[in-house]
Amino acid sequence: MRNNSQIKINFENENLFVTVNEEKIENPLVLERIKAILGHEKKDVDFSVETEKYTPLSPASFTNRIDNYFLLQRTKNQRISYYFTVNPDTVPDLYNYQKYGVTWLKKDLPLKILADDMGIGKTAQAITALNDLTKEGIVSNTLIVAPGPLIGNWLKELTLWAPNLLVSVGTPSSEIREEAWNLILGNNHVYLTTYDQIKLLPKSVLNFCFDLIIADEAQNLKSPNTDMYKSIKKMKKDNLWLLTGTPIENSKSDLINLLTLSQNSGVILEDKKLSEREIRSLSKKYILRRNKADILSDLPALHENRQFLSLNSSQEVEYKKILKKYKTGVSKMNPLQVLTELRKVCDFDSKTNSSSKVDKTIELVKNALEKNEKVVIFSFKYHLLNCLV
Repeated sequence: MRNNSQIKINFENENLFVTVNEEKIENPLVLERIKAILGHEKKDVDFSVETEKYTPLSPASFTNRIDNYFLLQRTKNQRISYYFTVNPDTVPDLYNYQKYGVTWLKKDLPLKILADDMGIGKTAQAITALNDLTKEGIVSNTLIVAPGPLIGNWLKELTLWAPNLLVSVGTPSSEIREEAWNLILGNNHVYLTTYDQIKLLPKSVLNFCFDLIIADEAQNLKSPNTDMYKSIKKMKKDNLWLLTGTPIENSKSDLINLLTLSQNSGVILEDKKLSEREIRSLSKKYILRRNKADILSDLPALHENRQFLSLNSSQEVEYKKILKKYKTGVSKMNPLQVLTELRKVCDFDSKTNSSSKVDKTIELVKNALEKNEKVVIFSFKYHLLNCLV
């Protein structure tokens, strides 16, 4: 649906009717979510979709002042609008193996462990699946728990893959912790917090039942004796997704500990008495793990474009000078040391700080930036990056 949709909500004898651009909405789950947002208010509503939302740029700014948390209270219209907005063109496409991961996460199972190798895109898969489930009305509130240094990255990824989700960062300081959570809880789709924070959550959050909890870097939860493990386990939740790039099947005990984090999974601590083979069989339906070798065929072909460059005049002079010193016996360097010095000169001339390689790199980077492309530069020597900076 277009983002400029007109939404009309009417009540007739306790029955809720919602139309978007005069098209009647039939999804009972979405209707139930809208009814919950409206609460006891039974008056007719007519408004245009609001696509704007407030997203904090710096999670750290939400640790000192309660005023900041007032900004994260969403209007009813904002919360209702989410169900009728579409992702913008800026949302990237997923690879086929990632689409499979999204489908797998969305299957009706209270516990999922996405254990793909690092760099395969677990965060993108989890956010896309979360966004789909929220759009469909299956999920309305999600708690994402991650190590403190990763909060900024999660916020960035949420904005990239699901820009219409209403997200709040729950990292308040102790002085305002309870009041801040009371302000934002129930007014957003996603609550992003840290492992340190979940050990200190107020009763209002502990008594709140989340439709979904996502725990990133879930290998941190492998020990049931830690406060982090105990906090996640006792929290009320219907579904639990664990994300980890660390192989968890290597330890029978660690695997059972993760499986028992969800009381709905049916796995109990007594299952540790099972054989390793029995535990692997038990856990198979809960775990999806792919390594890079598994997904190579799903990635686009690598196009390599080699460019051969000549040395500039100052590099050439220095290059010949090093060779001459070696051939005439003036240099005391051995052949390997000579090759190393020649390679340095091919990178750049340290005396003039000039280089045909750097000039060409700058040209390629500028061309890429003009096309709004991304660039990754790998350099054998840090000097090259210094020249670019």
